[in-house]
Amino acid sequence: MRVPAPAHWAEPVPAVPLRAVPLILTDFSSEPYSVRMLTTVARTLASSCDAVLVGEHQDRPDFPPTLLASMLQDTGVRPWMTLACRDRNRIVLEEELSGLRQLGVDAVLCVTGDARAYDIRPDVTQVFDLDGPRLAALAVSIGIAAAVPETPAAPPRHLRAARLAQKQRAGAAVAVLNHDTVASVTAFMSDAVPGKCGRVPENSTR
Repeated sequence: MRVPAPAHWAEPVPAVPLRAVPLILTDFSSEPYSVRMLTTVARTLASSCDAVLVGEHQDRPDFPPTLLASMLQDTGVRPWMTLACRDRNRIVLEEELSGLRQLGVDAVLCVTGDARAYDIRPDVTQVFDLDGPRLAALAVSIGIAAAVPETPAAPPRHLRAARLAQKQRAGAAVAVLNHDTVASVTAFMSDAVPGKCGRVPENSTR
């Protein structure tokens, strides 16, 4: 089956620049709805990384991103928050982005989000008013730096660089690449940077 190329983003959106790109960006995960565990994990990680990337999981609802970010800042870590379109309409996404900007969060990882796991709150409707690139453009309009994900090794591999290019045109300031081999990431960036993406800083999470 032929896979269609990524849709072209019509008008490039100037990115909100990052204040600093962390050398070590560590995945953050803790027991949901537990302030005690969040604090324990954050304090454990604080001295070993420059920032933490806080995910939003399809099978594990948690506190709102603005609350999580505030609690993490109180422990001394710099949070990069993930914001997914799965459970939020545009107004709620705007509210979260505005709150994160007010808190001084460096960046928001803008993702469409996987569909919720089949056994997690099947009684609740999923939203998807926006997708990841449109969320990135919305983040920029509110004044917060947009990060975007990409997976170099996932099929269709030959379209991954073009996907990242469209995310950059939507306003992405930085790309967070999913875990992969050094060779795969190097090959991806050599394809993406010169021909399709200009210069998008990339960061592989630890």
